[in-house]
Amino acid sequence: MYANFAMLAGVACAQEWCSEAGCWPRVWLLGGQKCGSTAMFSMLSYTMELRGAEPPPTKETHFWDWAALQKRNYSLPDFLKLFPRANGLEGTPNHLSTPLVPGMLARAMIPSVRTAVKLIAVLREPIARELSLYNHERALGFDWDTDPGVCSASGSHAFEDFAACQLEAYGRLEANISQYDDAQRKLYLELSYGIWNGLYVAHIDAWRRSFSRRQLYLVSYDAMSEPTKMATDVAKFLGLFPLKRQVWLPVRNANNNTKKQRTITCDIRDDLHAVFQPWNARLYETLREDLEQGLAPEHEPAFPEFKLHPCGD
Repeated sequence: MYANFAMLAGVACAQEWCSEAGCWPRVWLLGGQKCGSTAMFSMLSYTMELRGAEPPPTKETHFWDWAALQKRNYSLPDFLKLFPRANGLEGTPNHLSTPLVPGMLARAMIPSVRTAVKLIAVLREPIARELSLYNHERALGFDWDTDPGVCSASGSHAFEDFAACQLEAYGRLEANISQYDDAQRKLYLELSYGIWNGLYVAHIDAWRRSFSRRQLYLVSYDAMSEPTKMATDVAKFLGLFPLKRQVWLPVRNANNNTKKQRTITCDIRDDLHAVFQPWNARLYETLREDLEQGLAPEHEPAFPEFKLHPCGD
């Protein structure tokens, strides 16, 4: 076990992180969903000996996103007891894109914890992410048809139908996208698991309103093709370098599910690209400025531009 977990988040006083109820996780893997967060969680757990919620060691608690979306009261001790150890890792992938979570979390933390906690997000080309989640939800048989306002993956004959539903909802609700209030919560619910999740710069802006950019480490999905370099950079950000275990990153999900849709039409690709491209451009500009101005974490590499998702008619 690492001896420097107190140093990991920049404070040496364990009492500030733990109470009789339990401990605050030192590291938060925010997502994004279907961006490789499960592989990243496994790497952080094995290679860096971080531990998920208990029992048993679990990646996702969904404590904060459910509290935010359902407007329900929450008991902080109920959350802390999920992390009885000082090396906690929270990995709910919805946290990156769920409105209100950054502010709720910041208000719940004491200042010394809030300013020292480490945040990580993996970002994937948004059309590829959306197609991956569509296939995932189809395979699981998720059905959102009970709410007529939500685009349903299982209720769609093809990805193109699912995407067209989201594009229509986005067109109606785009004006509310910068308002973190009930209007944006409605937008999130209607576009959940779709377009909304891929507007990364909006989510990063929300998190940096409550936390320092130097606490938020951004990883390109494609960087996981070089796991040793990626893990080394992440470990330096966390203060856990040199690594004491070999780097282990699970192989990306590439199963042979015959029902998985692997190609999309060029028309729907182009329609989605027209929505995502302005947001992607803002993302690239913002991250370049962060590097130039010294706002990004010290060991965060320059973020590459996404490659246009392929298509075929």
